[in-house]
Amino acid sequence: MIQGFSSFIAAEHSALIEYSSFDKYAVRSKVDRVDPAVFKYIFQLQVAIENLGPMDYRAYATRMWLELLSLTPEWSGSVYRDFESSMIRGLHDIDMSKHVYAHVKESLSGLIESYGDSVLSVILWSTGDVSATGYQVAKIARSGIIRQYRSLMRKNMFVTPTQWKTVYMVEDNKFAKLIDYVRWALATYPPPLKLVVIEDSAKNFEKVASALRLFFPKALIELISIWAVYSREGISEAEKAEKSDTLLSLEARKSVLNAIDSFADLLDTARFSDAFRGAHILVDFDGVIGNNVTMRQEQARVIYGAFRSAAALALQATCEHIDTRTAERAATLIS
Repeated sequence: MIQGFSSFIAAEHSALIEYSSFDKYAVRSKVDRVDPAVFKYIFQLQVAIENLGPMDYRAYATRMWLELLSLTPEWSGSVYRDFESSMIRGLHDIDMSKHVYAHVKESLSGLIESYGDSVLSVILWSTGDVSATGYQVAKIARSGIIRQYRSLMRKNMFVTPTQWKTVYMVEDNKFAKLIDYVRWALATYPPPLKLVVIEDSAKNFEKVASALRLFFPKALIELISIWAVYSREGISEAEKAEKSDTLLSLEARKSVLNAIDSFADLLDTARFSDAFRGAHILVDFDGVIGNNVTMRQEQARVIYGAFRSAAALALQATCEHIDTRTAERAATLIS
């Protein structure tokens, strides 16, 4: 662990405190299927909350209740509180180990063996609901990837945790925290500072570059991008390119961004050893380590299951009626 930045153990403890603040006796419910309009609404609402500031599932629950039922949490009383608790505890309890890409798990040992001595730091870098409910922290903890990494480090390198060169940077705003880290690194290591960013969203590479330009001279930082095109974002970009007949442009973009079709591609030392040597490597979680297609499906089932049960109580209606009503209402809200 590099001093001055969060430890995973401390963050995990904070997430557990948030988790325990929600009613453990709240009705737990999950559905097998979510209507397409409701599914789209669930993640459109997430974007809307994120556009207002850090992700906050308490604010998310309030707005969902208002928009889909036209009821206030205050008027709904214990039924709303049951919905909020059931949803947030349900999200925390998702077994994220089922949603870590197999090629990530299978590649970790080889990556540590190939690059463990040459990198300066590995930074787990992610944005989500951290301060409000701790869900993003719980998601990563439940993935098991930290435990696997710890085990492999002990096995392959025989070093103590303080020598792992790791930074845990899971924040409400990961871009702001990146600036703090770069300041520290520039004060610790001679420039230029080599940053390798492994991301699922191509748009985030420009966000990183823009954030760095605001605070640091370009000559101080060497920025290398690695785009995980196996992610939901990467698949979506490929589908758009095919529809718009811009596949050649996409291939050129992939080349510039050092695209990988699998985490295992990073084992190609001829391709990546120079990039990783002496580098600070930032690895995003959602989409790079965790499969954000299957994660979103599970998340939607938990969110809608909690809403469906509570809405049926609030309106004294059957769950089937809630399904129909919610699908119709969601269809009017999505764009």
